[in-house]
Amino acid sequence: MYIEPKIESSYYCSNKGAHPSRNLLPYFYPKIGKTIYDVIMDKKPKIVVEFGVLNGFSTVCIAQALRDLGGGKLYSYDLWENYPYKRGNKQIVSENLEKYGLTEFVELCDGDFNDWCSEKHECDLLHLDINNDGNIISMVSSNIDWCDVLFEGGTYERDNCWWMKEFNRRPITDVKEAVGYKVLVEEFPGLSIIER
Repeated sequence: MYIEPKIESSYYCSNKGAHPSRNLLPYFYPKIGKTIYDVIMDKKPKIVVEFGVLNGFSTVCIAQALRDLGGGKLYSYDLWENYPYKRGNKQIVSENLEKYGLTEFVELCDGDFNDWCSEKHECDLLHLDINNDGNIISMVSSNIDWCDVLFEGGTYERDNCWWMKEFNRRPITDVKEAVGYKVLVEEFPGLSIIER
């Protein structure tokens, strides 16, 4: 049974893409967590890999589905303290997994996505939440052809968030036709999938 994780996330509390200096009230859209869970329940993967963990919101959503499916493993990668911006905290993620009784379904790993995707890995589904932009999603579509890819973003609203503009990042919607991804949740920040 799905329980909405009360964990800070780019999905769950994001000020709807506004610059952090604007001090806006947090924006909450918990349907994304249930959608992540539902995708896992539908696809029934045995091995899931995710990149971009933060405090474990999506990790808990995915692990709940693996538990409810009767097994499977999630390998959750982050740069942790080696990432200079808002980064995951391995201790907090471990505590959150313990709180929800999901530690047996998850292995927390150190790793960079670019290094990982340079060779084929065994996994049935990849979840990607690493400051996605059009270049990243295009590269994923070209290089990872062995599993479904669930990713944060894919909507026009998300493409117009402050950091995409400030750092001149390529909009994800620019590659939608070429990649053939499907938007699962339109509400900010968006959730999309490339199905194989």
